[in-house]
Amino acid sequence: MAVIRYELPIKLAGRFHLYIHHFARGTFPSTSKELHTHPFNRFFIPLNNPTGFGRIKKSRNDDYLEFIPGHAYFIPLNYNAGMLLDDYFEFISIQFALELYEGVDLFSHYGEVREVDDPVWQQRAIDAYTEKNPFYASAKLHSLAFDFAVFLMDSMSSEQWESVTRYSEFQQELNYLQENKNSLAKITMEDLAAIRGSSRENFTRKFTLATGISPKKFLSKMIIFHACRMLIDEERPIKEISSALGFANEYYFSRFFRKHTGVPPGQYRTTHKSET
Repeated sequence: MAVIRYELPIKLAGRFHLYIHHFARGTFPSTSKELHTHPFNRFFIPLNNPTGFGRIKKSRNDDYLEFIPGHAYFIPLNYNAGMLLDDYFEFISIQFALELYEGVDLFSHYGEVREVDDPVWQQRAIDAYTEKNPFYASAKLHSLAFDFAVFLMDSMSSEQWESVTRYSEFQQELNYLQENKNSLAKITMEDLAAIRGSSRENFTRKFTLATGISPKKFLSKMIIFHACRMLIDEERPIKEISSALGFANEYYFSRFFRKHTGVPPGQYRTTHKSET
């Protein structure tokens, strides 16, 4: 048998990891006008909006943008937006994260809600949702989310690309965080600095200068990402979740979570489970 070898013109970078947080089809009875962020990207497709009540507000100074059935909408990670919906609004939603490096979402600096007028995304979403074979359905779902992500990459500016790729020089530290994700709250800046034999001050300065975010803030965001995922996906008590993240007790976890999200973990779980 002949073996054909291909040489790529560029060196492959990063290790893409697609995490599907939630896939849903249904209604979303919510009338909250409050702007809020969500720790996952949203791929949102309205199927039916008979009352015109299905809208999104992108910032405090913006008017509400009405959701058009058949269009696809992308709401990026941690984007401050508010949705106004009712019982008659039907949708398909995929909440996902696409990591280029451990803990670094590809769209972490994508700064706008994107509206796409192309029925192919709706067709593919419905096809994935109605597929009877659960394994095939899962493959279609992941393929849809990844293909839409690739589509979004075409509109990313060089600055947005740079904001993500500059984490590459800290791959060892990012791997360490991933390997110790069950004790993230116990990790110190000294632990990360020791990986490259540096002082805390030098490591903090170098990381912040290269990425635009301090390592302490990056670690906090990573803890919140995992906490939000666990609160929605898992049924175990908050006390157990706090322990799984490395917090000394539930009180310290609740205080940390509220500081970074604005709500206590119990309220976050109740609110977002109702969305799913």
